[in-house]
Amino acid sequence: MQKDKYLVVGGNGFLGRILVEKLLKSGKKVKVIDRNNKNINPKVDFLNKNILDLDESDLNYFKDVKIVYHLAAYQYHSELPILNQYRVFYNNNVKGTKNIINICKKSNVQKFIYVSTDMIYGIPKTNPIKENHEKNPIGDYGKTKLLAEKIVENSNLDYVILRPRLIIGPGRLGVFKILFKWIKKNQPVFLIGKGNNRYQMISVYDCADACISCINPRIKNKNDR
Repeated sequence: MQKDKYLVVGGNGFLGRILVEKLLKSGKKVKVIDRNNKNINPKVDFLNKNILDLDESDLNYFKDVKIVYHLAAYQYHSELPILNQYRVFYNNNVKGTKNIINICKKSNVQKFIYVSTDMIYGIPKTNPIKENHEKNPIGDYGKTKLLAEKIVENSNLDYVILRPRLIIGPGRLGVFKILFKWIKKNQPVFLIGKGNNRYQMISVYDCADACISCINPRIKNKNDR
């Protein structure tokens, strides 16, 4: 069977939707795995499944997959329990990644693109941050994403790891929802220090373009440890 499909794991999330739209517009055949089955793009081959439940029974779904984008992860804006948050992050970000990697290896996918996070660096010691910057995550999300990166690096797959800053765009509010509410009601917005701190962000459209650029066969994985 010809391997010509592009699979977006977590393709019904914030970044995933934009990436799927761009892939479809460029003429790619797209598959999506996501536990969220609301408002699915009708042009994709959709598998409604949690990444923790992926196993060998899903090999048939992967048999025509050429490229895999792994975007699925629990983040701080996800529904989290008050206690044992690390376990939730670990189960989804680490165990889920193991499941996907195992199936990709058995399915002989050509390339694996993993969207990680800049939070694996912790508090930056240099600006800008370079890829070989010390990795010292201080939160559960960053710690589990770093563990997931190690799984990808040791997979023997042809991989690319992206570490974007805060991804923003239409439809994503998070903490900004509170700020926008204060601004709309002309209420004071609390600042840290004198208010001259800057925080770098990336457009969801630019991030999706970066994901697509990783398809280029000249972009090879690089172990920066």
